[in-house]
Amino acid sequence: MATDTREDLISQAQDTAEVIQADLNLDFSLESLERVDELLGNLGDCGDELSGRAAYMFGCYVGEVLVRQAGAAWAVQDDMNELFGWPLMLHAGPVAASPFVRCYRRLEDDGDSVAIWGQLVVAAASHRFDKEAAEGGSDEQADSPAGTT
Repeated sequence: MATDTREDLISQAQDTAEVIQADLNLDFSLESLERVDELLGNLGDCGDELSGRAAYMFGCYVGEVLVRQAGAAWAVQDDMNELFGWPLMLHAGPVAASPFVRCYRRLEDDGDSVAIWGQLVVAAASHRFDKEAAEGGSDEQADSPAGTT
């Protein structure tokens, strides 16, 4: 990976997302993340190496959904490689998020929904949480996904 440029890493993620989309007949919609939840739930924890590969492949797809639906952008953050095993992150408004970590967590925990997480990232990227707080919204703003992985 040291010889890959930042553009190569992003291009590889986009290419992987296209393969997942075509192979699984997905459509890059937010609704398709429900199918990703189902697929990851069916896979379950399949050991570190296979779970890591599945999290990367599905994370590429989830990330590309958020690029297309929330205006997120792929970014390479080298410090994330040490923490999460992948240097790619998404930036969506005030949110920096890792779709790879979210997919890995989904493999390990049946209740950790990728679809709901995607909706939260979209809401944060569109500053809906900021608007609700300004309008006196509920206390749930403290749980907004700003900085969520």
